[in-house]
Amino acid sequence: MNKTLIALGCVVLLLLTGCVFGDPTAVRSVSLNFQVPEGQSKVSLSVSDTQVQEALKLIDGVLVSRGFHRDLHPLAAEDQARGIIAFYGICGVSLRENRLTVGFLEFHAQRCSVHVRKTCNLLKDKLTSRYGVDRVKIEH
Repeated sequence: MNKTLIALGCVVLLLLTGCVFGDPTAVRSVSLNFQVPEGQSKVSLSVSDTQVQEALKLIDGVLVSRGFHRDLHPLAAEDQARGIIAFYGICGVSLRENRLTVGFLEFHAQRCSVHVRKTCNLLKDKLTSRYGVDRVKIEH
């Protein structure tokens, strides 16, 4: 009887804390596609490329102006292997093939906060005005 009551108590506790079904997570990203040069099927960019540096400077300016602070600690090897360039708290910037992505991840939320949505819209506007509407996309 005691074991059954303890097991039932544990199940209720897990349900109340949300551990069984997982915590809700809100995700939103803004991506910039770099053009593939004519005659090539794909392009492989690096962080040191001029066009990537230019876009990163624009992204950094927007994020810092919206209150996000770049993490100055060196990136872990596994993060670098996944193409991650920088972290800004709940925001990460990554480069894979010809796509630069700014992703936001908010835990314990069904949808992104107003602050993140406004930041994404500002990023989209700034990147679109510089690179064109065809190359910039918001995903949620």
